[in-house]
Amino acid sequence: MKNTLQVAYVKNEIRIALLQQRSFYFLIDGID
Repeated sequence: MKNTLQVAYVKNEIRIALLQQRSFYFLIDGID
């Protein structure tokens, strides 16, 4: 059970990181 929660947490962290990265590139595109 603990392992499943850990995997879900890691997947969520990755998803958030990807979203932040995407918006970061979007901001750079907007500046350029």
